[in-house]
Order: sequence, then structure tokens, then C-alpha cells
Amino acid sequence: MRSKLFLLCAMAISACAVNTPQASASGVAADVCHGCSTGAMAAKALGAINNGTAYVFNEHSKDVNKYLVYFEMEDRRGRSSATKVADEVPVEPELKSKYGEYVTELSLAGNTEIILPPGFPVGSSAHSLMDPPFSETSIEQHISSLSFWSVFLLKAQAIVNSAATKNIPFLDIAHILTSTKVTVQYPDGSTQEFTLEISIKIDSNGIPVTEFEIQSSNEATAPNGGAVPTAPISFDGFEVSNGGGSIQDWIDWATHNNIPVTGAGGQGCTATGMTCGTNNNGILRCVATYTCG
Repeated sequence: MRSKLFLLCAMAISACAVNTPQASASGVAADVCHGCSTGAMAAKALGAINNGTAYVFNEHSKDVNKYLVYFEMEDRRGRSSATKVADEVPVEPELKSKYGEYVTELSLAGNTEIILPPGFPVGSSAHSLMDPPFSETSIEQHISSLSFWSVFLLKAQAIVNSAATKNIPFLDIAHILTSTKVTVQYPDGSTQEFTLEISIKIDSNGIPVTEFEIQSSNEATAPNGGAVPTAPISFDGFEVSNGGGSIQDWIDWATHNNIPVTGAGGQGCTATGMTCGTNNNGILRCVATYTCG
């Protein structure tokens, strides 16, 4: 004889929660399982909650599965046992639609190269690598002004609102929002990879609001397309010519890495290039060139 218990475990199985200590006790929960099989999705639901409703989001298929999770009692030869079960049930079409739209915009954001305009406060990947906080703040402000980003945030807010109406906890909703990588091209032609994180802030009225921030990485290229040198040995043979007026950034970058830079500049002079290499005495140095007058 079997019976389904949706809210509370019977006394005979009061230890049922011990098997899944990280799961929510009851109510509603959500998790992600990107690219998972049907069985793996159900397993995620079982791990998300002990008794109640579990939503599992799959970014790869732009899909959402909904499960009713409960303990099923079974009597065999006078002994009772309990089995945790996840029954798939129809998901709300609106939630599924909003999630699909969000994932589509997320993919577009990740495939968009953000080209910074001439005169941008951060002129090169070298500048960014030397001052990540300033770079991140400046680029966040720029991204906020882009039309494609406004659309993305609207889609992110829409899935947050939809999930909230299903009583999915805010922490679980935040877990649904996936980070993505974006490529930024600086005015001098150098590039850098950033991770774009979407988060949820609860405003003074208790309403979830989507926000974003970017985190810089060391994955960067120089204006010539090669990797940015990050160790003395990698400066040997490195050269850069004037592009976007960022040569001083690269001179500072060499100095930042303890590479001596020589060259005659002065008032009224502008750096136009820099070449690095090892001289006949085996000394690695960079030589900057200038135009004056």
C-alpha cells in the first residue's frame, strides 16, 4: 500500500530530511541543470527540495521543467519504507517563455564585442590591467548606455518577476541568472575579456531588481593582436605603434613589470611607439620613440 505525503513526513520517516541536508524543507525551490538529460533534471529536483515544487532550468535547451517532489510510503511484509519521488508536471507557459527570451538575449550579449569610442577614459588593455577597479566602473557605465543592454536587462527582470510570482526564493532566482563573458575592444585596438554577472537586489519595497557588474580578467591582447606580455621573458620582441594614443599606457605597463624603458621625450613630445628586446649584453629593455614639436 502506498501513500503520497506532500507537506510533512510521517513519524515513521521523520529522518527523511537527513538524506538531503542542503535541500529546502518544503514549499518551492529552483535549480539549474544546463545540458542535462531528463533523468539528471529529475535528480536536480530531488536535491532542491524535500516536499513541494521544484523548478529546474536548462540554459542549453532554453527550457524549464517543473516537478512535484514528495515521499512515497510503501509497506512490505509489515515494514514501512519511504522513497523520495519527483513527478514532472506541466510548467507555466509564461515562465518558460520568459526564460527562453532571457537566454536568447544572454547569448546575444555574450557574442557582442563592445567597442569603446575614441577618447574613452581607458584607452588600452594595458591601462585596464594596471587599474582594474577604474576600468570596470568606466566600462559598466558605458555598457549601461547601450541599447542592446537595455533590452537584455528588461528580459532579465522579466524572468525574475515571473519566478517571483511562483514563490521561488530570491536566492534560487539569483542562481538561475547566468554569467557570460564579453569582449571589450579599446580605442587602440587592444582587447580584454570580462565576465558579466547578473545579480538581484531587493529594493526598499521588497521587490527584486536586477543589476549587473563586470569583472576583468587577464585574458587580453595588445594592439598587434598578440597576447599582452605579463612576464619579463614575454616582453622580448614585443612592439607597439601608435594607435588611439595609448603608447604611454604600454610604456607604463613595461615599467609596471620592471622592464626598463629608454627613449628621449620631453615637453611637447608624444610617444609614437615602443620596441622591446634583448641587447648584445643580454639585457632586456624597451625603447620608446617620440615625435616632438
